[in-house]
Amino acid sequence: MTHRLFMLDVPENVPIAGVAADLPDVEVAKVGPYFALTSAAPISIDRRSTGARHAVWYSCVAGLDGWRIAQWDKDALRTEARAGADADAGTDTDTDTDTDTDRGSGAR
Repeated sequence: MTHRLFMLDVPENVPIAGVAADLPDVEVAKVGPYFALTSAAPISIDRRSTGARHAVWYSCVAGLDGWRIAQWDKDALRTEARAGADADAGTDTDTDTDTDTDRGSGAR
């Protein structure tokens, strides 16, 4: 089962997508206004090899399909399969029912 990580296609993210494209078994394609990084194996991108500054680095992920972020720090972005993602074929397995609908409403 392949999983995807999405990044907005903006000039700041091009070097990150470029480094990802050079990783074994990672395919980078355009999906609408996004780069889609697709792989069956976990993805690990070294921040320093991308040349991305911290603000760009920590804002590069737009979405995940089947992955969860296992590491996202000043050194690397590393994914791993989300529990149940292979069995559910991309179905969201998040059982958290708290939708934060009261956030900012002043309700206590």
